[in-house]
Amino acid sequence: MALNGYLLGGLCGAGITGNLLTLVVLQRDNDKGNSTNWLLKAHAVVDSLYLLTRLLARQFKYLACQEVDWMSSSSS
Repeated sequence: MALNGYLLGGLCGAGITGNLLTLVVLQRDNDKGNSTNWLLKAHAVVDSLYLLTRLLARQFKYLACQEVDWMSSSSS
């Protein structure tokens, strides 16, 4: 299960890095008003948000499944 988490983290990190590089390259393009550039930029932003959401959801799921020791020690 840990390998799955590391794989997801690596893929999300690589994907977000690639999307940021895409935004930098498209920002430097001379034809900034082109609708294709606008769509590619929007796709990179939405894809980065999706990857970040998946990564955070995986972390919350991992933390929610952890055993809570402070409840058992406070009740005794």
